[in-house]
Amino acid sequence: MQSDTQDATISALAMPGLDPGTARISRVLPAGATVAEIVAEMLPGYVGPQAGIRVVLVTERGSLVVSAEIWHRVRPKAGVRVIVRVVPGKGALRAILTIVVLIAAVAIAAFLGPMLAGTFGLTAATWTTIITTTIVTAGNLLINALIPARPPRIADAAKEANRYTISGLRNQANPDGAIPAVLGKMRVAPVYACAPYTEVVGDNQYIRALFCVGYGHVKISDIRLGETSIDEYDEVELEVREGVAGDDPIALYPQQVIEEGMSVELTRPYPRDDAGEIVSGSTPEDKPVVRRTATDVTEVAVILGWPQGLARINDEGKPRSLAVGIQIHYRKMGSLTWIGEPNFNVVAAQTRPFMRAYRWTLPERGTYEIRLRRYTAERTASRYTDNVFWQALQSFRPEYPINFEHPLALIAVRIKATYQLNGQIDDLNCMASRVAPDWDATSGTWITRETRSPAAAYRWALQGPAATYPALDQRLDLDQIADWSQWCAAKGLTYDRLHNYDASLQEALLDITSAGRATPRDDGVKWGVVIDRPQSLVVDHINPRNSRDFRWSRPYARLPDAFRVPFTDASNDFQKGERLVPWPGHTGTITVTEQLEHPGKTDPDEIWIETRRRQHEIEHRPDRFQVTQDGAACVAVRGDQVAVSYDTLERTHMVARVRRVLDQLVELDGDVAIGDGAWAMRFRVFSGDQDVLGESLVRPILTGPGLTGAIRLAGSGAVPRADEIVHIGPAASESLICIVKAVERGEDSARILHLVAAAPEIDTLTDAEEPPAWDGRVGSTIGLSETVPAVPVFVGIYDGLDGTEDPDGLTVRIEPGPGNAAVVGSYQIDHRLSGAGTWTTKTVTAAAGGGDIVGYHAGQTVEIRARALSIYGIAGGDTPVISVTIGSADVVVPDVATLQVVRLASGVRRYTWTLGEGDTSKLLGYRIRLRPGTGYDWEDLGPAHTGLLSASPWETSEPLAEGTFTIGAVAVDFDGNESPTPLLIETTLGPSYGAGVLIQRIERDLGWPGTTTGASVVADDLVGGATLPSSFTYTLPVIDLGSDTSVTVAAVAYGLAGTATLTMRTGLASDGAPVGSATALGTTLARYIEIEISVSNASAEAVLGDLVTLITPA
Repeated sequence: MQSDTQDATISALAMPGLDPGTARISRVLPAGATVAEIVAEMLPGYVGPQAGIRVVLVTERGSLVVSAEIWHRVRPKAGVRVIVRVVPGKGALRAILTIVVLIAAVAIAAFLGPMLAGTFGLTAATWTTIITTTIVTAGNLLINALIPARPPRIADAAKEANRYTISGLRNQANPDGAIPAVLGKMRVAPVYACAPYTEVVGDNQYIRALFCVGYGHVKISDIRLGETSIDEYDEVELEVREGVAGDDPIALYPQQVIEEGMSVELTRPYPRDDAGEIVSGSTPEDKPVVRRTATDVTEVAVILGWPQGLARINDEGKPRSLAVGIQIHYRKMGSLTWIGEPNFNVVAAQTRPFMRAYRWTLPERGTYEIRLRRYTAERTASRYTDNVFWQALQSFRPEYPINFEHPLALIAVRIKATYQLNGQIDDLNCMASRVAPDWDATSGTWITRETRSPAAAYRWALQGPAATYPALDQRLDLDQIADWSQWCAAKGLTYDRLHNYDASLQEALLDITSAGRATPRDDGVKWGVVIDRPQSLVVDHINPRNSRDFRWSRPYARLPDAFRVPFTDASNDFQKGERLVPWPGHTGTITVTEQLEHPGKTDPDEIWIETRRRQHEIEHRPDRFQVTQDGAACVAVRGDQVAVSYDTLERTHMVARVRRVLDQLVELDGDVAIGDGAWAMRFRVFSGDQDVLGESLVRPILTGPGLTGAIRLAGSGAVPRADEIVHIGPAASESLICIVKAVERGEDSARILHLVAAAPEIDTLTDAEEPPAWDGRVGSTIGLSETVPAVPVFVGIYDGLDGTEDPDGLTVRIEPGPGNAAVVGSYQIDHRLSGAGTWTTKTVTAAAGGGDIVGYHAGQTVEIRARALSIYGIAGGDTPVISVTIGSADVVVPDVATLQVVRLASGVRRYTWTLGEGDTSKLLGYRIRLRPGTGYDWEDLGPAHTGLLSASPWETSEPLAEGTFTIGAVAVDFDGNESPTPLLIETTLGPSYGAGVLIQRIERDLGWPGTTTGASVVADDLVGGATLPSSFTYTLPVIDLGSDTSVTVAAVAYGLAGTATLTMRTGLASDGAPVGSATALGTTLARYIEIEISVSNASAEAVLGDLVTLITPA
């Protein structure tokens, strides 16, 4: 049942132009008005019936032309659609122009009057009103589609290809190009809004970049660099603007920066002769470098780089500080006077690359020349590294870098250059989603929200900031667009696309509407759409009695086995994909394919469904029809449904005019040939004198086969009236139901209709489609998992000191064998002592290419073999067994056999030792280590001397203290290798000086009673913190000698991890305590002595195992 509101209104459509498809005017008027009143309302320039105006009343049952003589008496019922059309005739052009002008005046007054009051601009508004859109069909197989499938444009292919490379999304600079417009939702690589530039802060380098996602409002999320979330990077600052009115300016890129990269070396070389030698007594030559800034700048920065570092290498190979002096001058273009900035030295002690930046403000805006020179002379010694390059010149303007009238969606980044990111940011990407007015069926209103609807994209394209002349709401048929939006949602139709290429509005609208199975329509008054969907209303009957020049054609083409559809795959993180959609019913191998484009489609299932729909269209709309109608006979416009009867279509199609009707017997104006089977008649019927509209009705007939001029209708019911044109033919096919695809102007006011079959079965078949599961994989799987790896090959076996620097070491290297087709994932290496029965297996990855075999000692013979395993776990054959004697090629110095330490009467210690049997050809010397206490290993002992001892015996004062010591000795070869087994002894010694020892302290035995800073006692050792460099100090308690005494102070550190520095502070009796600055240990006159040791380790925790102090008379 219709609502009261609907019952009280009628819909009126006026077509004042020569082309009824343009400049349309739609109104909803109260019911009860006469046709004359409706015409006066719709066409204010109407001057009477002679103006050439035709009125047609249309309902779902049919249409009726109302003669001008009865306009003042006919009152259309509620729900009837009134079509008012101007038809050419004598003087009609003048009347049409008058009507158009008056209609334009009414439209402007109603919609634009408040904005244009008191101003000019009528011309622009009128042009906007009369702009029309033409539909260009493309493609061969789909030439009859209501929604033409267009081939890919070259510009599209080039632009859209730039959004991806083989390695993924890439950012592009697009100067003077189109501002991107994201419609729907997809992953995009935004273009550079400004060129990235380098910022240098101390030794750290940062990159600042500003990206433009496109016209706002865009929801931005999931920002990445390549495939990695930007949150995974260190020291990243982000600013995101979604492109809404009132967005704050970008703070990370607040001004215009023009960076010119150069990489020019700054030098100050000495003159050289023809042989390349420095001329004796010469002075270095200045080599200034001059570059020009950008125009109209206020600040300048120069970036200097040391690609090999800046350092002086000392004799121990360690970098020490070095300086390079830089001088900067500048002058404004046209000036002869250079202005100098203060000279500065860059000082560093590092061998890794680094940069420095110097930035200053210019006295006034303009273009400047910048001159740089190095005033430090060339250093020719190889131990100096000081090459400096002028890497970049940066020009700054204070203006904000974005100057655009519409809000833009932007991403600004400041990121530190590290091992994670080294170079320009050119792979930043993000998820971008259009926020726009979207029809909400629940509330029945347009809501601004994230949307993928083609209808929302269509409205945004017409009204959004990308439109050159944005349309007002009054210029849009919002009710129709809302209906289309709801239909798209029901069918699961979406539009996801980045419009980053040059295209006309018409091209963009065609792509958008195509995604929603529609085409755009602008009737000159409102923008709407023509939707390709089943409809019930038959607007007109077309037959030889009311049309002429009927044509029918069918292009014959050899159909491919399938369509190939390239698309951006939303199910695979918007990577490029391609879906192969076989022809319905195709079985077997696919050999012939053709490419089909679906702009804006990213869902694999939707790709399948929409491609199948195209295939159904080709099958069920194979024909194209053309017919001409003259004058008032033409009612239908593009998108309308009509019933067509022509014997050219079917020999059984017959048309006649009704002469008279007697009950259910219809007398025709000529004979028709009725065939076998069920036949029917299509005609229009009217409910009575007050019903000015007819209904298109189909009734079966009883008249049997044969030639007849009278037909009896079956049963009872409505019958056609006299003079009505009827269609006769077999039941269910007495007419062909078609859709008006296009309307073309003909001669003498005729209109040429281009038709295609309505074919509602297309939608039925499309709705029934069930897309197969999609995984995006290309190609088929072959049996790689069953491939057996080839026997691997040992490419290297290393053992002993000579091969591994470990006398017990055994290492093997292995690689796939020749002819290997399997993908090797790992190797199994079997090993055992020669003659043993059981193998031990070690597994290593193929990437490692080998490994260490442990558990054996020098002199042992080891058997090894190996096999390869594929990544699928398939094992190959074994290699032949190989025997290796560990250390067979080594020349190992013998171990020390005996060691004795005795104290002579003078207190000196005498060390004597003997060497065991063995090869002494590589013997270089001996090393002795010691430590107070017992129970220590060789690694725990501290050195008793520097360098190596050449022969036994050796006499020394070490150790200074008396007590029990652990002492060890090894032999050392020319390569620095020690004999395999150190000899360790424990012995007790008296003091090292016969005159006596005044003070002897062993801090470990005393429990570290002094003051410790930065360390703690762990297992009787002092251990520094874990933060590197690790360091600490230990200060002994003050030693009081009782009176001023001349003494020698000595101390030795043991169990040291790191480097140690020993100092002391002293004081006389009169001082009462140690005073003054710290000095080195040695001879002094003092009563009070305070000793301090500082330990530091840059690579691990600092450790001090013991500290022995000895104070003896001087």
